[in-house]
Formats: sequence, structure tokens, C-alpha cells
Amino acid sequence: MTTAPQRRPLSITPAGIMGTMLVAAVVLVCLRLGFWQLARLDERRALNSGIAARLDAPPIDDVSALSDTAGLFYRIITATGLYDNARSIIFPGRSRRGLPGVYLLTPLRVSGRNDAVLVNRGWVPSADAATVDIDAFARIEPVTVSGLLLPFPDSTRSLAPGERVRDDGGFRRVWYAVDERELRSQFPYELLPATIQQLPDSLLPASAAPAEAETASRFPAPLEPPPLSQGPHLGYALQWFSFALIGIIGWLALVLQGRSPRRSAPPAVIAALLLLSSAEPALAQLRPLEGLNWRVFDEDVRFVATVGTGVLWSQPAPLAGTEGRLLEIGNYGLAFRSGRIAVEASGTAVWRLREDAITHAPAAGVRAAPDGVRQDVGVAMASASLRLSPSSWPADVVVRFGATIPTTSDESGLDRDRTDVFALVGARYRTGGLSLTLENGVGINGTLAAEYPQSDVWTYAYGAGYDFGLVRAAVGFVGRQDGHSWIVRGNEDLRELRVGFDAGGRYWLGVRYIRGLSEHSPDHGVRIAFGFAASG
Repeated sequence: MTTAPQRRPLSITPAGIMGTMLVAAVVLVCLRLGFWQLARLDERRALNSGIAARLDAPPIDDVSALSDTAGLFYRIITATGLYDNARSIIFPGRSRRGLPGVYLLTPLRVSGRNDAVLVNRGWVPSADAATVDIDAFARIEPVTVSGLLLPFPDSTRSLAPGERVRDDGGFRRVWYAVDERELRSQFPYELLPATIQQLPDSLLPASAAPAEAETASRFPAPLEPPPLSQGPHLGYALQWFSFALIGIIGWLALVLQGRSPRRSAPPAVIAALLLLSSAEPALAQLRPLEGLNWRVFDEDVRFVATVGTGVLWSQPAPLAGTEGRLLEIGNYGLAFRSGRIAVEASGTAVWRLREDAITHAPAAGVRAAPDGVRQDVGVAMASASLRLSPSSWPADVVVRFGATIPTTSDESGLDRDRTDVFALVGARYRTGGLSLTLENGVGINGTLAAEYPQSDVWTYAYGAGYDFGLVRAAVGFVGRQDGHSWIVRGNEDLRELRVGFDAGGRYWLGVRYIRGLSEHSPDHGVRIAFGFAASG
């Protein structure tokens, strides 16, 4: 007669106490950030409610009220005067229904006043998304303008004098980035501290609709009012709460497994972790996030180092609006493990893009490349990984948290000057010479869009390999997407297929062929790396 195995008593050790305190701290921080995002959601809803009330308020018909704009933004305003057509300015790189174009802004000189109000007359098509014939849209007769009152445009960065796209007798026509002081200084009169965005007639009250059309043609096309969205705060809150849940489930799995007489993985825990790993969408930029270096979690390995180089053809640089051959100089990776915890740092020392084609206008703040070459430091990544599964489990299960530190500025056009964070759950299963890996997770990206400062995207990495002894074949599929029907510039969806091999033992040579599978991925590329693994 056999007796059921007894559970081992729960033991309290210094390491266990420290681990519990660490997990508790992480969970509490994630919960606090989740509730903070819910508070921001309430603030956004209150702000939207106030804006909606202003949109429904009676139109303003006295421009002198703009001397103090407190409480007036997002109100409908009507003004009559003469356009100063010669001093129209252009905001380039504005698309509409997939077509390139610009916004045309013209000062309106109101009768009896010595100042003017800047009017955003709407969208005009432009083949290069930067220049139009402003004379074609000149209005010499008095006009009545009705639209939405918005803050004066501004930016924290302006173009250097050498970056000016067009200069008409000292008057800058095209503004990729607006410096309010510099913009005002080129007008011989004061500009009021607000702008009027013309709206389609269908959105104007009957009392505010102008008597005549903007032009005989359909351009400039009046713009829709800014959407009153609730923003991404609810999604961020759910993400932070999911991170806290991952930490709780992972720690409970370790505690319960330590008390269990069986040395196998609880199926419910594995199912929960895999479900959480694919529950939310994370992260995209010029190059996709590199997957975890799983070799560091081999039983006989404590330290892994790699160094190499790569070249990618037809690599898009969305911020620069170009594509070409990207040379990766000094790809590196360092990973160190102590027990269940591994820390990793990786990245590229220098990116060098030789431009072959222009795809669209550059983003605000991006410098031109007179010699057709763009160069900057590449993205650096730092992460910490915690292995949740003991060595006796048939699969390694880890959680991975980290951040990517991008290029030094937006000026090179090779990446965003933003720091992104990510959290991933991964698993590796090995049997014989076969190895299967996966990673799924969430991330928060910074963007260059003032109206959409953060972007959530889903990141993934799937791989398979077979060890033939001194040669190991590998195939991988990496990428990320945000699920939007629109494109957040600098955060485009990416997908790549990677096929190659590693030759050697403790020291090895690795070669990977890369095939891009999305619009913003390279056509193809090759990477070569030398690696070294050391035991503890």
C-alpha cells in the first residue's frame, strides 16, 4: 500500500524574504501606476466635457476678446477682414485620406485693428508634402471666417537656419517645427495669441456659417475639429494591472512549487502565464526589439557576450522620410545570470544609413542629409529577466522587464529621441536537439505626435532551432504592431523572418539572413556575430 507524498513545510529564508519584498514592491508600483492612469482618464473625460460645452456655446463675434483667451479655446469664432496673402505660411507633411499635402495658414487683418489673427484655412494637396502655389489660393476681397479657436502653434524645437526649406526674401514660408517667438518676429504686426481653424460648413451653427465659399475650388479643405478621445489611459491601466497580476501569479507558482513533492510544472500556472503573455498589445521603432538571449539560461552558462555587424537593404527611416542601405556597426550583447535572475544589455554602437530614395517629407526637427548619409548611435536596450520555472520543469518560463534608450536626438531621422519600456513573458521548450522559444508582451512607446504622446504596441518573437553538435540551425519570426488603423510615425508595425546558423561550441560564429515582411521593414539583410559563453 502506498501513501500519498507529504507536502514539504514552507521554509522561510533570507532569500525568500528578499524575493517576496521585491515582488511586493513591483506589484504595488504597478498597481499605483494603474490607478494613476485611471485618474488621468477621469481628468481627460472632465476636459472633454468642458470642451464639448464650449463647442455648443454661442459663437464669438468680437475678435477683441482674443486679447485674453482664458476660457475661449474650442469656442466657435467669426471674424471679417482681409487676408495678408503674401505672408501665408505652410505646415508641411500633412496627409489626408492617404494623400500628401500641407496646411495653409494666412494672417487675417481685421478691420480697425493693427494686429492679425492666424487662420488655418485647411488642407491643400502637395506632391512633395512641402510646397504649394499660394497665389492660387489668394483672396483679395474681404472675407468672413468662421472656425474653431485654438492655441497658437508652438514647438520646443525649431529648425536651424541652414535647415530652412524655403526662404522668400527673409520670410520663412515652410515650418516643419514652429518656434513661436521666431514665427512672430517675421511679421510687421502683432499676431493674436490664438489661431482660427476653419471648419466645414456642416459643423458650423447657422449664425456662424460664412456667406461665401473659401475658394471657387474645394481647396483648401477645411479641417475637422480635434477628436475628443479618451486617450490610451484605460489601456495603460489594464496593462499595469496585468503586470501586477503576472508578478503575483509568478511568485505564487514558485512558492507552491517549492512545497510540492512533484517536480513538474502546474498546468494551470503555465496556461495562465501563456494567456497573460498574449493578452495585450507593445513596441516598435526603426528596428524591432531583439529577443531574449536564451543561451544565458542554460544550466552550464552564466555569461554570454556577442559582437558583430550587419547590413540591411531598403531599410525605411520613417522620420527622415527616406529609405536605403543601413549599416549596423558594432552590434553587441552582454548577458549575465545569477541563479534565476539574468541581466542583459545590447544594442548597436553606430547606425549609418546611405539614402537611396525619398518616400515622404521628413518629420519635424529632422535635419537634411546633404551627402545622402545619416549617422547616429543605435538603440541600446537594458533588461532584467526572472526565471519562474525550476530547472526540473520541461520548459523555461521567464518574465522580462526593460527599456530601450534610443538615438541622441530626432535630428538624424534614424529613431525617436524617446525612452520606451516593455514587459514580456517568454518560454523555451527543449527536447533532444530541438529548441522552441516564444516571447509576447506589452510596451509603452513615446511618439513625436503632440496629440498622441504614447503608443501601445504588441511585440513578439518566435523561434525554433536544432543542435547538430558543432552547428546549430535557427529560424525566427520577430515583430510588433499596435492594432491601429492609422500610423503613428516612428512607431510603425514591423515584421521580420530570420534564418541562419551558429557554428562552434563555447566560441561560435553566427550568421543570420533577414527578410522583411512589412512595409516598414527592410527588404533583406545579413548579420554576422561572434559569440562567447562562460560558465560560473
